[in-house]
Amino acid sequence: MYQPSVEKRIQQFLENHRRGRLEVLTGYVSIWGLAWLQEYTAGRPTTLLVGDLRPHRFGKATPEQRRLAAQFLNRADAKLQCWYTKKAKNRTEDIMHAKAWITRSRKPAVLLGSANLTQQGLQNNFELMAEADKHEIKTITDAVQNILSKAYPATDRVTAYINNEPTHTR
Repeated sequence: MYQPSVEKRIQQFLENHRRGRLEVLTGYVSIWGLAWLQEYTAGRPTTLLVGDLRPHRFGKATPEQRRLAAQFLNRADAKLQCWYTKKAKNRTEDIMHAKAWITRSRKPAVLLGSANLTQQGLQNNFELMAEADKHEIKTITDAVQNILSKAYPATDRVTAYINNEPTHTR
């Protein structure tokens, strides 16, 4: 059975839509994913919105992956935001679990799918990604703008995870 490469699909999307700010939404990210983002978005303003940034997701990584991930987080044109809230006792937790790649330019484009920004998500799991129909783009980008307006900065927290420093969770 043929399994499409999600990683290649995202790379092709980035190649086809080189202009404008990039917004990446994912439920989970790893150090590997941050290093990947550094490699493929260098020189492009990028906002990464993550739903779940608990520390156990940042354990395994090579020194080179940690270096590249830190390089992404230190870029002046990169922003890492989180949207995660715990509700009251006996209620569920809310995380932003959408997966989208959005280019904001004169001709915005949206790639939607199921892959988290992890090595498993981009290279190993069976995941799907498809470009949104042009009639859906405004609805999607408006929804993303709404969730971004409620997100909080998380660069310092993830930098501590990358450096294996103890930190509190929000």
